[in-house]
Amino acid sequence: MAAAAVQFAVFVHDYSTHGPRRTGRFEAEIPSLLEQAWATGGTVYVDYDDHEPLTLARWYALTKGISEARVVRLPDGGVPPKGAIAFGRTQPCDYVCTQIARSGDYWIARAKGPRLA
Repeated sequence: MAAAAVQFAVFVHDYSTHGPRRTGRFEAEIPSLLEQAWATGGTVYVDYDDHEPLTLARWYALTKGISEARVVRLPDGGVPPKGAIAFGRTQPCDYVCTQIARSGDYWIARAKGPRLA
């Protein structure tokens, strides 16, 4: 009981102290990352095997009334159109891109084209 009370107190302190900048499983800034991508009617592209960002992008699209068609899972080795926004977590882009913003482990980047051999 005492351990649970201490854990709850730490959670409440972290939640109230760090607010939207908290990291870990809370990732409160993810919606703002995705909103940057969707702000001008854009589409979010996610690598085929980066499952958590794909799930989060689809979830936030659903909660914002954004068409699921604006969240695209790339095929293996796929490259988004030049200038498109990619969203990821566990790996860097498989193509040339420039990171725009980050929240914890999550990032958005602008695609610049295929990786040169």
